Amino acid sequence: GVILKEGAAMDFENKSRIAGLVRFPSSLEAEDKSLTSLQDYVDRMQTDQKEIYYLTGETRETIAQSPLLETFRSRNLEVLLMSDPVDEWVVNSLLDFDGKKFQAVDAEDLELKEDVKLEGVEADKERTVDLISFLKNELAGRVGDVKESQRLTDSPCVLVTPKGGVSQHMERLMKMADRDFEGGQRQLEINPKHDIIRNMGAVLKRHRDSEQLTDWAHFLVDFVLLGEGKVDDPQRIGRTLQSIMGAATAHAAEED
Repeated sequence: GVILKEGAAMDFENKSRIAGLVRFPSSLEAEDKSLTSLQDYVDRMQTDQKEIYYLTGETRETIAQSPLLETFRSRNLEVLLMSDPVDEWVVNSLLDFDGKKFQAVDAEDLELKEDVKLEGVEADKERTVDLISFLKNELAGRVGDVKESQRLTDSPCVLVTPKGGVSQHMERLMKMADRDFEGGQRQLEINPKHDIIRNMGAVLKRHRDSEQLTDWAHFLVDFVLLGEGKVDDPQRIGRTLQSIMGAATAHAAEED
């Protein structure tokens, strides 16, 4: 499989023919170990779908659990799960298959047809704008930007690759080749419908100097990194979790 993928990435004259032979795991078949061809993917595409969606990562299991797949599952859109080191070279070399371009689902410029949204009160929007401004200030140096997300349904936040940036999978490979390689900062997207984000916005409105808000702001990033199997600052995460557990256990102990 890897040799075929290398051929698709390097054999310019035969890459289209080889592309028909390569196989990838799919979000529609994440529970088993079956693989999907690009032709099968195209044949299953929705009538108004114009791109082949994919997500790269270190393991198939980690990718399949990514919150980035939430909105795709809710829309019944298939995503190819690419964990082989050569996979990203393949899509960057092919650019498209059967006239359908490849689109990374963790890219900032991802465009999806909007779901029907429930009308929210204006105060919620104001809290989200305020919270984004606060997070930009508190997380300067850790993330490149903070934005409202249109791609999350169940999770509070996610990190995405800015336009023109290098994906985390490619960054890892480049660091393996060059230890001095410095990757760029990803952008934090927050889900304004999630209770955690709504509550943080409410706390910010009442207590702008709350030390807890600063801890929670950093934990939003740590939450995503933990889901990706990474630990940026174990001591900070430990302190935050201890504080959260302290408050939760105190509340539980006070209940009848």
